Amino acid sequence: MEKLNSSTDKKEPKGKAKKRSTKEKEQPTNHAKTKSNDIRKCPSCGANISSFSYKCPYCGTEFSNLEVAHSLKDFSEGLERITATGKSQRIASYITNYPVPNSKEDLLEFMILASSNIQSKKGTANSSNAANTIQKAWTIKVEQIYQKAKITIKNSNDMKDIEDIYNQVKQSDKQPLYMRLLDWKILLIVFFGLIFVTYFFFWLLTILLVILAVSLFCFYKWKGQKIELLKKYEVIIYIVCILLLVGAILCGVRACDKNANKDVNWKNYYSESVEKNDVEIDIQFEANILFNRYDVSILAYDQKETLPHGKDRTIHFQLPDGVHQITFKSADNDITNSINLVVKGKTKVTYKISCLKDEIKVTETSLEHVTES
Repeated sequence: MEKLNSSTDKKEPKGKAKKRSTKEKEQPTNHAKTKSNDIRKCPSCGANISSFSYKCPYCGTEFSNLEVAHSLKDFSEGLERITATGKSQRIASYITNYPVPNSKEDLLEFMILASSNIQSKKGTANSSNAANTIQKAWTIKVEQIYQKAKITIKNSNDMKDIEDIYNQVKQSDKQPLYMRLLDWKILLIVFFGLIFVTYFFFWLLTILLVILAVSLFCFYKWKGQKIELLKKYEVIIYIVCILLLVGAILCGVRACDKNANKDVNWKNYYSESVEKNDVEIDIQFEANILFNRYDVSILAYDQKETLPHGKDRTIHFQLPDGVHQITFKSADNDITNSINLVVKGKTKVTYKISCLKDEIKVTETSLEHVTES
């Protein structure tokens, strides 16, 4: 009897047993709690690992043959079908409107795919509207992936890989190839133009300034995005290049001016058939007491006279009618100054000169054209 009662006591009512069974089914297992989209199992040891890992942290197994994400497969297959139609607007619309995935692995795969398509189009000869439309769509997709990644994995170290690719795409997008070619063409035109203009005089200084400007600009374009200091002083570099080119232009103008003055009426002077006039030049030479006491030579074509420092003198040149350049030089030829003289028949002119450290100051005080009766 006791045994029967004890077995009866242990037996539970059917309703309670059924209720407990249902309750147990409703309780999630420990495995279900740990399962998420970001967890996968190591095929070697079975440990739970991050879906973004390429190596098991427990057994060291490397996952070298990971399958491409399902969403990326769908995207690639759909893109291939639409590309076959050859309609750029449809291709661009598909790329732009395809939903960005959520998992870290998918985001990285999509970012690599988008960035590689952008980089492969840069620097090619194909710059049609269709190609530009698709290129713009890939750029928009990169921006979408980056913004989605900032929300989804903003606190993860894996964000750094996506951010690096994003920065590379943005950096290369700042300076398109056609802009660099345009800059090179302008610089080459300016370079050879200045060489042509300044062929005879000041050519060395002009070419030097142009070479400095071109070299600085090219070095910045080559290394500017890699060297932080160059990026920091980008505006200053452009200003320096412009100033160098302006200096080259000024030297060219000066060279043209000196060339024009030097060759004034030289054909008439050396022609034996042209009558030459007596030109009387009175020099009033102001003397210095201590410094800059150098002699000065006065030249007109191949005629030359040397003036001792501080001594007034009258010299005579033979020149035909016209405008002639009278040149004053220091004894060592380091300091030079020129002045134009208009000759009409017999001419008398008076110059007042003084010697300075870096200049021979010349002033025309009187000019007289004598008409013979």
